[in-house]
Amino acid sequence: MNKIPWLAFFFDCADDSHAPLRTEVLEADCEDDAAKLAHEHLGDCIRVAIARPSWVSPDVAILAREAAYARAAQRRAAQRP
Repeated sequence: MNKIPWLAFFFDCADDSHAPLRTEVLEADCEDDAAKLAHEHLGDCIRVAIARPSWVSPDVAILAREAAYARAAQRRAAQRP
């Protein structure tokens, strides 16, 4: 599966009153994977917000999320005795 680009906005405060300290483009299969990757890149920032770039079709992200859910369901089924 192709990775989907996600925007990660890193903030040094808890609210949205300030602009992000930095922005990164991350590539991940789904939003959950992008969030995990963004948390690994958090560094000195307090929080991160994930968004789909405006040039990516919403259908692509939905399909990737559904595929990730299907993979997770298969893993859970395989783990059951």
